[in-house]
Amino acid sequence: RVRRYGSGPGRPVLLLHETPGGAAVLEPLARALAVDRPVFVPDLPGSGDSDPLPTPDADGYADALRDVADALGLA
Repeated sequence: RVRRYGSGPGRPVLLLHETPGGAAVLEPLARALAVDRPVFVPDLPGSGDSDPLPTPDADGYADALRDVADALGLA
């Protein structure tokens, strides 16, 4: 699950929550940052509304975030 805020011309922000937790707690910050840019806040794997990784390690999280960025069209 990825929440999106804003749609201005500024550079997009990929905002990450701490673990354990979920993206919902970052809504006030995301809204503030989204005044002039899109802000994307994914639930990290195994948190919030996202499925867990088969093997929760740093490489798995990096791969998952790269997949999110690719799916959103972020460079």
